[in-house]
Amino acid sequence: MYTKKQTAKLLAAAPITRDVADTFASEFGVSVRSVISKAVMLKIYQKADTRALSAKPTRADLIQDIEERLRLPHGELSGLRNASAHGLSLLLTSILELEELS
Repeated sequence: MYTKKQTAKLLAAAPITRDVADTFASEFGVSVRSVISKAVMLKIYQKADTRALSAKPTRADLIQDIEERLRLPHGELSGLRNASAHGLSLLLTSILELEELS
């Protein structure tokens, strides 16, 4: 059970992320899971973006990067969207190497 003061602190710190929940768990003497559950009930919990946690770029990211490197308008290389991520990565790497040489 959270006191009104604790609930007010959570609301004031919104959005509550995992790091913020760790801090409040120590301060309140409860588990991190308890803080996250309370934040979810208050609709102030912000789940970590799993795409941001992944170091592997998507095909769309690779295509966009290639377009930027070649100074092409966004969407110009949309035909590459079915290309393999490995192939796009090789293409981008080649472009970057050429940039370094010039």
